[in-house]
Amino acid sequence: MPKSQQLDADLIIIGGSTAGLATAIFGQLSGLKCHVFEPRLNNFVKSCGEGLMPSAVALLDEMGVNIPESSPLSGIRYASGNQQTQAQFPTGTGLGIQREVLHAAMLQRATELGVTFETTKIKKFQDHGSSVSAGGMTARWLVGCDGLKSSVRKQIGIDHGRKYPVRFGLNQHYEAKQQNTYVEVYWSKDFEVYITPVGPHVVNVAVLFSVGRPFEEFIEVVPGIFDKIGQPLSSVMGAGPFEQRPLKLKHGSIFLVGDAAGFLDPITGEGNQLAMNAAKNLIHCIVSEKPGTYGKKWHQITRDYWYCTSLLLWFARGKLRRKTIVPMLKIFSGLFPFILKRIS
Repeated sequence: MPKSQQLDADLIIIGGSTAGLATAIFGQLSGLKCHVFEPRLNNFVKSCGEGLMPSAVALLDEMGVNIPESSPLSGIRYASGNQQTQAQFPTGTGLGIQREVLHAAMLQRATELGVTFETTKIKKFQDHGSSVSAGGMTARWLVGCDGLKSSVRKQIGIDHGRKYPVRFGLNQHYEAKQQNTYVEVYWSKDFEVYITPVGPHVVNVAVLFSVGRPFEEFIEVVPGIFDKIGQPLSSVMGAGPFEQRPLKLKHGSIFLVGDAAGFLDPITGEGNQLAMNAAKNLIHCIVSEKPGTYGKKWHQITRDYWYCTSLLLWFARGKLRRKTIVPMLKIFSGLFPFILKRIS
């Protein structure tokens, strides 16, 4: 780029999900000019477990995001057959919130801070070394926040093979017949069902699995589920495959944040928290003029997630091991709170 050329922004952000909006908000709060490309900006619907850990709630507060409709979450309850165990979050209160509500709140905050947007799908970009260009704009850096199937990651050629069998997710909203402050997780013989309160009289029912079947066949195995939920309030949405392992997180003037940067499985429910935290740390690396340290920071903040998720997936992949997880957590009563402390 010629020295005389004027930059249009400091950051071009491709993708306006939680990762993209958090990057833009933290960027603007740090004095950077951010521009987001997201074709679904005003109609953003995405399959999600919709539970926020207490640390994610703290990050939303730090960004100044106002959450209008949500449900407090005090912990997580695991159940299998007629056995169950639970643990409270040791670091505060989480939130259950519909993804569209979270997106709208973050979008409003980003707009208040002066983030600019275009509802354009970016298919190609160029890295000039001292700048990047995309969608007719030029910026110092480009950040790929475009999800599990990231086109940014694919274009720069850093995709990596999966290690584990593929897993997918489905979710649907229902009327809530009961009030609850716990995320309830039911371990069946080869899948998990999550029930999360996400607003006044609304629950999100999500399923994680390897072998597909109709959504109703998944949830009807949960004991007494139709005493907890009423009529469906949305259509069934899906996501996956989950596991993504990029070779690196920075390539020239391009960074990856959120699911695009690497993801194993949503079994521990940390996706949104990891995306926000990675965005915060990326901006810190940029404004402190140490962009090359982002990869190290990312590995530090995601280390517990990868360890805990890998452990749970090890249990999930074995039929005999799956049967032991709830009894084991009951016997070793301090283990569940310890895990929640590491990931919440």
